[in-house]
Amino acid sequence: MTTIEIAVRLYNNPKFGTTYGKGQYHNAIMNGTVDLHKQSIKYLIDLVPHANWEASIKTDNDMELLAYAEECYEQVGIKTEAQRKDLACSWIKRFDNNLLKPRVIGFALMNLNTGDFKLLVLDEDKDVKLQERLTVKSCRDASSGQRSPNLFASNYDLAA
Repeated sequence: MTTIEIAVRLYNNPKFGTTYGKGQYHNAIMNGTVDLHKQSIKYLIDLVPHANWEASIKTDNDMELLAYAEECYEQVGIKTEAQRKDLACSWIKRFDNNLLKPRVIGFALMNLNTGDFKLLVLDEDKDVKLQERLTVKSCRDASSGQRSPNLFASNYDLAA
């Protein structure tokens, strides 16, 4: 089985906790992308606190994904109910060239204390079946003025 080359870039969300309407809050702690290098596919993630993610469930498929995600919590160092406050989670959206952002089956989990990151993507339209565990590392600030990610994880050498 060939490994799918993945690069995860996460950016702090400066709008986190602010309102955009009466009683409406920006809940994403971090925004990010998951790039599949060789397939030229990009997925979008908005990491929100676990309680907000759990409250965003809308379908039976979401419930099934939550049940599977709960089985994965220990893989990212979440062993007790109390530790779930350290967990940020996201549903997955594909960023299409025509700027459509359809949601695909999957989720991202990140332990905010350790940087352990778990990704599951099942995208039938692009024939992607992916389950990966990565460790997210801090990035240095970009001195050139370009927007640089705050956190990064990859399973391949980007320079290659």
